[in-house]
Amino acid sequence: MISYTDDVNGSGSAEGVPSDFKEIVKYAIFGNADTCVGKINDEWIAQTCFMVDIDDFAVIKMYFEHLPSKDEIRTAFTVRKFDYHPIEIFRCWECGNLTHWLELDGDI
Repeated sequence: MISYTDDVNGSGSAEGVPSDFKEIVKYAIFGNADTCVGKINDEWIAQTCFMVDIDDFAVIKMYFEHLPSKDEIRTAFTVRKFDYHPIEIFRCWECGNLTHWLELDGDI
């Protein structure tokens, strides 16, 4: 992932407006919203739009330098989640031990 943007349509910013591109593939990863993947110029974009209020919706755009796989988009959502709610230490669901995220092998 090169970068991502996350904004609501009601903000009036360019990031809150869905991008227009030819959809190459669609994944059901994020809650009740599909993630559409396509290409704009030389960048690949994975875009997810979902309702946040009665009259408003959010737009998440993730930019890649190649066609992202479903796992890569899932990892990008994990990075986004960590950006908003950083948790340095978590309990491993396999062994139950507390682990600091810097001790991971790099495979989110």
